[in-house]
Formats: sequence, C-alpha cells, structure tokens
Amino acid sequence: ILTMVLSNRDSAFGGYYYTDTGVSFTQPESYIRTYNYQHNSFTFYFSSSSPVDQKKLKYSWYLEGYEKEQNWGPWSDKTYKEYTNLYEGDYVFHVRSKDVYGNISDEASYSFSIAPPWYRTIWAFIGYILFFIAFVWGAIRVSTRSLKRIIKEATAEIRQQKNELEEKNRNIIDSIRYAQRIQQAVTPSEHHFHRVFSNSFTLWKPRDIVSGDFYWMMEKDDYVYVCAADCTGHGVPGAFMSIMGISFLNQIVGMGNVHDAADVLDKLRHNVITSLNKEGSEATTKDGMDISLCRFDMKNMRVDFAGAYNPLYIIRDGELIETKADRMPIGVHDRDNTPFTNNTVDLQEGDQLYMFSDGYIDQFGGPKGKKFMAKRFKRLLLEVSEEPMEKQSEIIWQRLLEWRGEIEQLDDIIILGIRV
Repeated sequence: ILTMVLSNRDSAFGGYYYTDTGVSFTQPESYIRTYNYQHNSFTFYFSSSSPVDQKKLKYSWYLEGYEKEQNWGPWSDKTYKEYTNLYEGDYVFHVRSKDVYGNISDEASYSFSIAPPWYRTIWAFIGYILFFIAFVWGAIRVSTRSLKRIIKEATAEIRQQKNELEEKNRNIIDSIRYAQRIQQAVTPSEHHFHRVFSNSFTLWKPRDIVSGDFYWMMEKDDYVYVCAADCTGHGVPGAFMSIMGISFLNQIVGMGNVHDAADVLDKLRHNVITSLNKEGSEATTKDGMDISLCRFDMKNMRVDFAGAYNPLYIIRDGELIETKADRMPIGVHDRDNTPFTNNTVDLQEGDQLYMFSDGYIDQFGGPKGKKFMAKRFKRLLLEVSEEPMEKQSEIIWQRLLEWRGEIEQLDDIIILGIRV
C-alpha cells in the first residue's frame, strides 16, 4: 500500500482516505488532486501488509504519464520513489510488491495532475497571440507611417525632378524648334522651287523636328543647281551637317568658279573634310553626306549630274533610266582624292527627274517587316509617272504610310521630282 505521498516535501497523501463509508486505502475519484506547477516534485512511500518479513519484500513501480509505455520497473527493496520537475499533465503512480515465495500483490495507485505554469496556460497562449497581433499591427502602423513619409518625400522629389525635366525638355524642344526655323530659312521654299520648276514636287519628311536630309537650289548665270542630300545622322546632329552643307554649296556655286556638277561635289568634299578634321586633331571624323546634284542648262536642254552614292532616275517614254552615282561619300574615304564623275544627259520635253535620299528605300514595313528597296521604289515611280507631279507626291507618301504600318519612320526622307 501507499503510506505517504510528498509534494515538494509537503504532505499530499497520508496513506488512507476518508469516505462516506469509512476509511479507504483506494483513492476515490473525488480525491484526485491537481497541483500547481511549483509543486511538481513527488516522493512516494509504500509498504506491504504481507506477513513475511518486510525486509525480504521487493517492490516494482512505474509512473503512468511519465514513462512512454506501461513498463514495470525492476524489483527493488527500496520503499520509496522520487520524481522531480514533472511536466504538466495527468499521472498515475503504480506500485506492487513480491515476497520471497514469488507472490505478487495487487497494485496500489495514486492519481494526480499537475497544472501548467501560467506562461503555458491557454490564457497565456491567447495573450501571446493577442500580443503578437498587437505587435504586428503596431509594426505595420509604424512601418506604414514611415513608408508614407518616405513615399511622400520621394513623391515630392520625383515631382520636383519631373518639373525640372519638363522645364529642360521644353527648353530643348524650344531650341530644336528654333533650329528648325533656321534650317527652313536656309532651305529653298517650296514656292521658290515651284517658281523655278513649275511642274515639280518636294517631298521632305524629317524623322524628328529637324532633319539630316535637305534639298538645295541656286540659280547662277544660265544654270540652275539642285541637290538632294543625306547627312550623317538625323535630328540635331544631322541638321547641323545640313546647314553646313547648304552654306558650303552657297559659297562654292556663288563664287561662280565651277565647271560642272562633279566640280561642285569635289569642292564640297574638300570643304567638309577640312572643316570636320582640323589640323592638329587627334581623331579623324568620318561624318559627311550622300548627295545627288544636278546642274540644269534649260536653254540647251541639258543636265549635268554627279552623285555620291545617291543616283538620278529619269523616266522617259514609260521607261526608267538610272544614272549611277560614285560609290564614295562627301567626306573622309579611302577614295577621297578621286574626282567625282560628271554625267551629261540631254533632256527631252516630258522627262521626269527624281533625286532622293535612302530614307524612303530603307524604310521597314510590309507583311514581313522588310525594307521597301530600290526595285519596289522604281516600280512605284513608273506607276505614278502619268500623274501630275503634285499628285505623285501624295501617292508616294501615302504608299509609304501603308507600307510601314505600325512601324515608326526610321530615317529622314527627301524626294525631289521635276518634269521638264
């Protein structure tokens, strides 16, 4: 029987129970006690009522809820068992005895429970959850407040930068618009061009506000000089080159010391190279231009043509005649000491002459996203050749818009058409 149970050295059970029927050595359910977690160490004392000498008795025990399985311990002559620092939960201590004859007694037991410490109670866990929620909420509030402040400051900075960029962009656009007016001022007006060539068109479509493509015309003595040119680059850099080219052409032809169209290109190339590659410069600039230039002699119905990469097309009696250009630019080149070729063509009434840059031919588009190409351009010119020149310009431009579709214009475009 169990004679005594101590909890942290305080008496928890004195060996018997008082019930309505008297004294009992078996624990009633009403005597199952729950101990605070601070009283989680127990000592169980036991003995046997066997008539055999008590010193020859052996005892075996186990603590249900402590051992993983119901496993009686080895027989021992100890009359007590200690358990310290038990975890919270339900326990039952079982003990039995055996005499020298091997007779095993009925087991005695003591049931008890240990309450969890306050920090492991359900209320504590609820508190932990509430605290965690409050902590997360507070952290979110603090982070949100900080984030709002950062966003507000960043937004203000971005707005300021946006305003500064818009202001700079306006200034740049205004400058480019002014450059456009300068470029237009040095370029012959369409009215002037049509006054000299009454049956003609100028199709000039810069990719940006200003253009690296340009056309030029000058009447000098009994000749009319006309060119269509494509400078290196487009936009502002191309526009600078175009203004420089127009200035050089005005100077070269204005001085009146030229013999033919090729002579104009030779002098133009010299001016461009010497201007872009100053003496003492460490780097050679290969900027320049491609150009087709004609010198018209209307009294004698003749035209001199010279070209740097860009050819001259003439449509006569439904046939397109191509006068090829030299395969070298107005600029630094391995053949820049080779004179340009002068081509003289006798004109007939009704001849249609076309000078142009490569911007139209090189435009991507169509169902396969390919270039327009020179072959297709020639067919188009033959197709529209019976139309008035102004109508030709409209058809040619509309055909390119249809060709490129959603693809943006890739380069500047200049096409001059003149009917004799």
